Amino acid sequence: MGVYWPTKQDSPVEHGGLRLSLMHEGKEGHVITRDISIVSSSVSLSIGVFLFQDRYFQDSDTESHAVRQFQLVNAWPKGKLQPKDEDTLIALMDMVTRWQQQTGVAPVVIHCM
Repeated sequence: MGVYWPTKQDSPVEHGGLRLSLMHEGKEGHVITRDISIVSSSVSLSIGVFLFQDRYFQDSDTESHAVRQFQLVNAWPKGKLQPKDEDTLIALMDMVTRWQQQTGVAPVVIHCM
């Protein structure tokens, strides 16, 4: 399965009328963080309205929106019910909580791939 986010700073990706650009990437322990900018890449989006951080993202919206992605890596063995070390999950939760407190951004979306 391919990734949906950009992997290089000078190589944006497009999905459904949205352009995603990697602004910054960092790593702390088993967590990679990515700051991603999202902007409409066309006048007519294939999906008319997106809900984004307590407001609607509409076809005519050219404003850039910032997203922080937290990716847990090399900590959860394939086919296992839990990570190698539960402290890794606690550290991830602490990172997300600190980021939310600093930015006031909510909600958080979690997905597994």
